[in-house]
Amino acid sequence: MGYIKREFIDKILDIAIIQDVIADFVELKRSGANLKGKSPFVEEKSPSFMVSPVKQIWKDFSSGKGGNLINFLMELKGWSYPEAIEYLAQKYNESIHYEDSEMAQKKAAEISKKEEIRPVLKATLEQYQKQFHQLQDNHPAKQEIFEKRKYTQDDIIEWGIGYAPENFLYDLLKNSGRVKEGIKLGLLGEGQHNVYDKYTNRVIYPIHDKNGLLIGLAGRDLSGKKEAAKWINPKVDSDNILYDKSKVWFGLHKARTEIRKRNEVFIVEGYNDVIAMHKYGCINTVAPCGTAITEQQMNELRKLCDKIVFVMDPDAAGKRSVVKHAEIFLKLGFRVEVITLDFDPDDFSRAYADVISLCGGLQVMFNHEIRKDAFKILMEEKLQGSDIDKSKGAQSLAELIAQISDSAMVEIYAGWLQKESKIKITSIKKWIKDYQESIVVEFVSNSFTQYELPKNINIPLPELEEDIKRYGLFIANNQIWAALPEGTDGKVYFSSLSNFEIEIINHMRDEGKAKKLVRIKNVVNKEYIFDTDSENFLTLIGFRKMVSNHGDFRFKGNANDLMKLCDYLFEKMGSGSKIDVLGWQPDGKFWCWNNNALTEDGKDVEINDNGILILNDVHYYIPSANSIYKNDTTKFPSQKRFIKMQNPINFSTFLMQVYKVHREHTISAILFGFTCLFRDVVIEKLNRFPILFLCGPGGTGKDELIEIVQGLTGIPQSPINLEANISTAKGAVRSTAQFRNGISLLSEYKRGNREHDGMLKQFYDNIGYTKGNLDSHISTDYVPIESGVILTGNDFPDVEPLIQRLVWNEMSKNIFNSDELKEFDKLKDMMRDGMSGYAHEILRHRKAIVEDLDKVQRNWKQILKETFPEAKERMIANMSILASFYQILRDKQIVQFPFTQHDMIQHFREGVNNQLRRINSGSMLNKFWDVFIACLRGSMDNRITVHREVNIESNLLYLQWSRMYGIINKQWWQMYHEAPPTKSTLMEQVESAGLIKEKVSSYSFDTGRAAVRSSAIVIDMNNMNDILKDDIIMSVSFQMNEGTLFNPPPSDDDIFGIEQKISG
Repeated sequence: MGYIKREFIDKILDIAIIQDVIADFVELKRSGANLKGKSPFVEEKSPSFMVSPVKQIWKDFSSGKGGNLINFLMELKGWSYPEAIEYLAQKYNESIHYEDSEMAQKKAAEISKKEEIRPVLKATLEQYQKQFHQLQDNHPAKQEIFEKRKYTQDDIIEWGIGYAPENFLYDLLKNSGRVKEGIKLGLLGEGQHNVYDKYTNRVIYPIHDKNGLLIGLAGRDLSGKKEAAKWINPKVDSDNILYDKSKVWFGLHKARTEIRKRNEVFIVEGYNDVIAMHKYGCINTVAPCGTAITEQQMNELRKLCDKIVFVMDPDAAGKRSVVKHAEIFLKLGFRVEVITLDFDPDDFSRAYADVISLCGGLQVMFNHEIRKDAFKILMEEKLQGSDIDKSKGAQSLAELIAQISDSAMVEIYAGWLQKESKIKITSIKKWIKDYQESIVVEFVSNSFTQYELPKNINIPLPELEEDIKRYGLFIANNQIWAALPEGTDGKVYFSSLSNFEIEIINHMRDEGKAKKLVRIKNVVNKEYIFDTDSENFLTLIGFRKMVSNHGDFRFKGNANDLMKLCDYLFEKMGSGSKIDVLGWQPDGKFWCWNNNALTEDGKDVEINDNGILILNDVHYYIPSANSIYKNDTTKFPSQKRFIKMQNPINFSTFLMQVYKVHREHTISAILFGFTCLFRDVVIEKLNRFPILFLCGPGGTGKDELIEIVQGLTGIPQSPINLEANISTAKGAVRSTAQFRNGISLLSEYKRGNREHDGMLKQFYDNIGYTKGNLDSHISTDYVPIESGVILTGNDFPDVEPLIQRLVWNEMSKNIFNSDELKEFDKLKDMMRDGMSGYAHEILRHRKAIVEDLDKVQRNWKQILKETFPEAKERMIANMSILASFYQILRDKQIVQFPFTQHDMIQHFREGVNNQLRRINSGSMLNKFWDVFIACLRGSMDNRITVHREVNIESNLLYLQWSRMYGIINKQWWQMYHEAPPTKSTLMEQVESAGLIKEKVSSYSFDTGRAAVRSSAIVIDMNNMNDILKDDIIMSVSFQMNEGTLFNPPPSDDDIFGIEQKISG
């Protein structure tokens, strides 16, 4: 029998109606939307054989068999595939079309080979299905299918799902003598000394070709082991002749009728997505068996419909896949639309099952209102960056439009492109017209062109021909080769444009200046990978300078050659991101050192010598990690310190030594360091982050303790010296923005600098600074706070709002005995290999740590409120954050702390007491007396004058309150830059302090005619502390003696007499 033409098979399957054919063998009766009858395979009393006219499938629930029309005839009659086709041709009076005899013989031999090994695959699937049905209900496979996926028994039977146990298949195939076939099909693997099951502890999904013939198995891992692939697809090589990945769509055998009926197909990513879509009404759904979609697969769909609808996962990989494939589908003449869901379709269908049912199924839910034309997504992707980049993107989109045959869509897309790119419609239409003409010219001119490659090019012409036709050049042998005009002999020859090859690894989008990551390699194999401004590709001078800066790299082409090269490079380049801020990467969900990376799930990822990190198919470029900058001390000095350093000493041993040396001061310091590693989570939940304050005289060990804390993020970064006053507040913000979840140090704090105090409050409140940019007169950029901040100094703050924002760690001991010094030296030795490796291991558990933080922090906040009722709200919040990380790291056995929870509370208690003491010393009343003394010594035009507003008799201080307050009012603002308290508020403070002896209605502040009589407040100076009392007496004395050479003789009522009385 000759080989039947594929076109005829497609035609007969479109003509055939499943219920009409099956009715020749089974008596069918209507049952809702389906037809029902008794099984033709087994004896049964109640009908369980179902036919779905909509899905064009059948299912026999008694025997477990099912499939499409061809499967039914092959199962029932035992026919081969061609015999089933011949039966249908005879039934519908169609003449069978065969290939020519030579081709027919070749195809027949191929079919024969396939049918020799297909029974092995089929029998294997039946065994896996049997194993699944025999499993206990609590088995992980059934949990995966019934509990997680929410599939019914009918779903299991319809899709043929099974289970592959461990070490199961090899013995079966060995006993039947079919091990060789099992290896060819990829069911078994070959080791050096053994043959083993490839599908082990996996849920099995059968894969069929478009005609319903079984061609392979997919397996979903249940072990959860890191080394186990999540999915195994059928083996792809010449041995497995059943499975041609480039042509297969999962679910097409069930979906093809509905696809043709609706003239559109939904494309999803995974097998379970297809099942979920079918289950909820979208029968016209398929998925590629892998991430890539080939042109052959697209052509399979082109025979059935005109519209593609991508149901896209919400992640970046989903969007990249759509952008990559939508352009090709559009060129092939499809309309392409996109639906973006909150989850993948499988999860979505379960999460919104009730809503889907109320809507009448996914087919109704996925109406045109929630779809987005794929051309709009392509515009979003390509019209980015500078005006020049947008223009390049618009030209590439115009080229795409030129290849669309539907004139109405050409007009629509051209209009959209004009609106989004702001380029004149006349320019866009000219581009389209030029591209359309070039396509025709290229087709005509290349149809019979002969190419003569240079003799030293060993790459086969077919591998280069597409590039030659499209770009007029190709790259091989570390050179760029350009096509010359056709010669008199009818052949096209090539000339070298360069002594190097070039590749754009990544285009890196940036809100400022777009960059490209470039690889060049010359003919002597000297290779460099570097980043450069995108604009360097736009001019011949810029391009030549860019490559020659790296040595012997010469480009001999002209501007036109460069334009062709850019077309070649831009269309082939990848898209990625540049990492300037090391530490936590919120977009990719990973931690990035300058020499290593760590995923949120705890997986280490290598950064290569070129600074490239590949994660989830995304290329990330870390310029500071590029080896070309390794010995350049002017490039990325801070980033080169942000490295993972592995210390061989056990972390618990190390922490114990830290605690032995630095005692209780270790507690808040080390907890603060751990908390900084998760600063982004704290900010997200609380929008503030504490500042660690280590204060005390020199020699207390605070610098060494800081080195340990900063060492958690690599080699400690250089501090910002506040005393030197070199760095501005903006400079300090920029230093904290270098690393996300890093640790910055501000040293040499001095009391009284209000600018520094304000800056520190901003750090706590997570307020960066805004700066203007050149985009417009109103555009701004924001520089955020990204790192935790440590503050050190010998001075203590005196501003209460700042004191509350600090985690207070007051260190006073600076004399140590010989044993203590030995332990200190021992710790220094232990620190030599760095501490960031310890942080790396903590970060490995990020997911587990952050999931409990909110609940634990709220609980600690309540505990600390009850423990320290006198503490301020910010102080409680600060301690609750540190305590939360202590509890989580301890309870999850991530860190073994050398101190107990009781030790931590006691340490907090000492800090709170010190903070409250400092707050009280900086209270309103103290400020009042400071201003009062300043006014006694102030200039003549703003002075509290003795014998007019103030006087002293014995130990009593007389104040003319109203006039004095007016002077105080002005001075208060000058000293504190804040509004002064009201007169009555200050009076209340003085009274509550127990200083007022009495209030008199009339008092003479001086003697003689100049005497002023007024009401007065009488202060008992015996109730003051001695320092304040002495300051007031000395200030009055200073005023009385101001401008005199000698002291006047004392009188009974002057200040010196009083001073004598006091001293006496």
